[in-house]
Amino acid sequence: MSAVQEKRVIIGAALLALLLGGCAYDFSHQHGKDQPASPVTQDGTTLQKPVSPAVNPESVLGEHLFSWVEQKAGGAYAYNNIGALLERIAARLQQAGGPAVHLQAINNARAAIFVFPGSRVGITRGLLLALEDEAQLAALIAHQMGHVQHCASMLKHPGVKDALRMDTGKITYDADVRTALKLAATWREWRFTEAEELEANRTAEQLLAAAGYDPGALNAAQSTLRKLQASAGDDTKARWQNHNLACMTASGVAGNRQESGFGLWRKSLGRRSEGYTIFANAIQREREKNARSALNGYQQASELLTGEPLVLTYLGLSYLNAGKLENAQSYLEKALDIDSRYYASHQGMGYLLLQRGNFAGAINELESALRLLPNMQGSYLLAEAYLGNGESDPAATLFEQVADADPDGKLGKAATRRLRNVKKHAPSSVEPAGQQ
Repeated sequence: MSAVQEKRVIIGAALLALLLGGCAYDFSHQHGKDQPASPVTQDGTTLQKPVSPAVNPESVLGEHLFSWVEQKAGGAYAYNNIGALLERIAARLQQAGGPAVHLQAINNARAAIFVFPGSRVGITRGLLLALEDEAQLAALIAHQMGHVQHCASMLKHPGVKDALRMDTGKITYDADVRTALKLAATWREWRFTEAEELEANRTAEQLLAAAGYDPGALNAAQSTLRKLQASAGDDTKARWQNHNLACMTASGVAGNRQESGFGLWRKSLGRRSEGYTIFANAIQREREKNARSALNGYQQASELLTGEPLVLTYLGLSYLNAGKLENAQSYLEKALDIDSRYYASHQGMGYLLLQRGNFAGAINELESALRLLPNMQGSYLLAEAYLGNGESDPAATLFEQVADADPDGKLGKAATRRLRNVKKHAPSSVEPAGQQ
């Protein structure tokens, strides 16, 4: 196999891994116009807000890793101003005495709600579509408010110390970043103790009553969450925090259950629920390597889910895998125009530009992707782009990182061969004149 053929095969394998790995589970800050403030700067060059000496570095780490979890799971969910609605409910609970939290709707089909240090709370599209009314949504948010104080226990995890050493400004997939990614997965799957769950429930009931919601809604909401999580199975690639304990009060003070902003939001979905089902089925076809069926499903889903950047990204990547670059570029450009803060859209566009020999453009897109979510596939692709652009030193660094991260895998072995080739053709160092 020639070097050119090998590069095409490996890059194709990397893109397939992007589809079935990084994007396979349908979680950002300000990906949509209605989303809360983001730790990503306006030019996209860093993932962190400037940190003053008074800011707790562990909480900043929590915010940062939360954004990685969001990215890996599908980016923000911004349909019909859902972010503003969530913030309104949170503000109502805060006025009733709850702690300040930062809520983010996440474009993930799995029903889940979770909290990270830094008071970051994520709630998935799957759970939003399953809840019956605003009282149930408020109940789960109030429960997370009860857990905010327990994030201190999460910071005692031994991986925190190593993750704090990470330089979040660099584009890399080195050992520090891999340690931080493991910590993010641990927090995502965190299990609070029974005592912590009971205390969070007591806090939630008090907040709900004070805010004018029915505290009994917590029972119904947690029951719905448990059933949905049980039906999803224990898939380790999609496991999130679960909250197994039902609230202690069977029924509470009668609250306000009339038609609400959340109820109206759910009614506005129309045929989008059908589109999400088709989209999920297309992902399954992709995992089963039925590319044509998957492509058709993504196309149908995009027609029902107008303006949904996640679906447009999948559709673009599917066309890219099929070698239809014009179609791929059209859909990826649409996705990036709607949401420029989703890593997979940038990574797919970077691969497309790499295929076309536009190495400078590929570098720009792939660097943007890695700033949003460092990953092995993106690092390999960026190394190829650097090499194509004549930048052998940064290419060698990235190939070495991929080889170290995946020594026995296809990408790792390919990176080792590419690294050997780069070193073989590197110009010999010349001793300065006058020195022996």
